[in-house]
Amino acid sequence: MTEKTNKTEFGHIADLGIDEKNRRIYWGLDEGDEENFAGCFNWSSVELCIRALHRMASGPNKSKPIELHMNSAGGSSVDMMRLLDEIEALPCKVIFIGGGMIGSSATWIMAACDERRLHKNTVVQVHDGFSGHSEDRHKDFMVNADEEDKWQHRLNKLYADNSRMPEDFWADIITRDLYLSPEETIMLGLADKIIPPLKRGNFRRARIAALNNHPPKKELNDLVKTLYKRIRRTKVGKIEISFPAEEFDKALVVDTAPVVEANQSDQRSEEPESQDS
Repeated sequence: MTEKTNKTEFGHIADLGIDEKNRRIYWGLDEGDEENFAGCFNWSSVELCIRALHRMASGPNKSKPIELHMNSAGGSSVDMMRLLDEIEALPCKVIFIGGGMIGSSATWIMAACDERRLHKNTVVQVHDGFSGHSEDRHKDFMVNADEEDKWQHRLNKLYADNSRMPEDFWADIITRDLYLSPEETIMLGLADKIIPPLKRGNFRRARIAALNNHPPKKELNDLVKTLYKRIRRTKVGKIEISFPAEEFDKALVVDTAPVVEANQSDQRSEEPESQDS
C-alpha cells in the first residue's frame, strides 16, 4: 500500500468521519461545513452518513455490526427520519455510541438503533420536534399546525416503540427541554448501558509517584491561601488534602516497542521471501 493511499484513508476518517475498515461512522463531520462539524442533522450530513452505511452494508463484511459514534445537539427531524428509515432497512446490526451531547433528533436515532450505549458523562436532552410555527395566513397556519401535530405524534410513538414508557408519557414530558443523565436515560429505556471507564492505574504509574511525592503540608496550604488572594477571596475554607486511589487492570499494558509506520509494515509484508541458493 502506498503512502498516498494511507493518507487518503486517514483523510476519509479525519475529514468525513468514516472508518470503513473498523465499520465506524463518526457522526457530523463534513469537510468545510461548520454546521455538520458540530454534529447537526441536515441534508448533507444525513446523506453522507447514508452513503457510508450503504457502502458498509454491501461490502464483504456486510453482516458485521456498524458503530454510529455520535455527539450532536440535533437538527432537522425530517432529515433525521430519512436516516432512521435507512438504518431500519440495513441487513446488519447498528450500535449507537453516544457521548457529549445527545439532543433532539439525535435522541430518536439513539432510541431506534439495535444497541444503545452511552459514555458516563453524556448529557441527553429530549424535547418536541419543532421550534416554531408558520407566520403565514391564518388558514396556512392551521394546515401547518395539523401537520406538525401528526409529525409530533409520530416522533412520540418512536420514543414509545423504543423504550419502556408509553406515548402519553413522552407527549407530556417533552413539552419542555428535559435533560437526562445516562442512568435516567437507561431507566426510561432509551439506552441500554453505560460504557465503563477502564482501570488506568497501569498507565498512571508516573503520576501516582508524583502525587505521592507531595510537598510539605504547610507549603501547600500557603499556596492555597495565595491563590485565594489572587481571586480576591479573603476567607479560605478548610481544605482536606487528598490523594486519589488508582485501580489497576492487568490487561492494560504499555507497549514500549518502536512505532512502525503503516506503510512500512505493508511494505515489509509485500517483500518477497529470500530463497536459499
